[in-house]
Amino acid sequence: MGFKPNNGVTVPRADLGALAYQFEITGSMRGFIADRILPILEVGERTGDYPVISKETFLKLFDTKRNFLSEYKRSGAGFEFDNYTCKEYGWEEAIDDGERALYQRFFDAEEIATMRGVDQLMRSREKRVADMIFNETNFTPHALTVEWSDIKNADPKKDIQTASQAIRLLVGMKPNVLVVNETVFFNLLNNRNFIDACKYQIAAQMLPIDQQKALLSAYLGVEVVVPGGLYDTAAKGQASVIADIWSSSYAFLGIVASGRDLKTPSV
Repeated sequence: MGFKPNNGVTVPRADLGALAYQFEITGSMRGFIADRILPILEVGERTGDYPVISKETFLKLFDTKRNFLSEYKRSGAGFEFDNYTCKEYGWEEAIDDGERALYQRFFDAEEIATMRGVDQLMRSREKRVADMIFNETNFTPHALTVEWSDIKNADPKKDIQTASQAIRLLVGMKPNVLVVNETVFFNLLNNRNFIDACKYQIAAQMLPIDQQKALLSAYLGVEVVVPGGLYDTAAKGQASVIADIWSSSYAFLGIVASGRDLKTPSV
């Protein structure tokens, strides 16, 4: 993060850099979940390959019995390899000296520009991740018998149990995260089966939003993650049309890593 005076020399601004960092780490409070679903892994080169540990490496069942004076049986299973290519993303915000002076009575234009620039990068990444996760090319979609918007007849708990068993038998692990946008989240909160399950213990609708997520997660048996990021879908110069970055047409049930460890099996 730097300030570029009229002579074209960039002067690093530690204060704006610190502001940018603080604004970035509070992204989850603004509804950005990209780093939660696809944690960033730092690499030393722009392109390269990485080892992939297959599920067969862990799930194959071998005869481990050893006879006297014989060697232990061993596995020859190795690693597969995949590759990556990094792409560069960036954004600049221009502030004129006169513009900065004009607004200084009301706000610091440089601080606003810094936050706007960081927000642009984070919002764009959120959209890229959402488009990868809610994507019928990357994941085979499974249609629901009864849509969750039908709060009287849908049975999301049964749907998730069925899907969890299918995932467990496919990859050898149970899913730990359900990603739904706010529209779908509220449909789940108002589902008749969910309300009936907790009505004699606690009034779920009266709880703060974080406690509602926790209660719904306990009911469904998987952590419910609710992105809240929005974006303007209208072309520049047109009247704004605000929409969710994460579509209400899909929900993602899968395995998400708890950190940036490449050894953790995850999406």
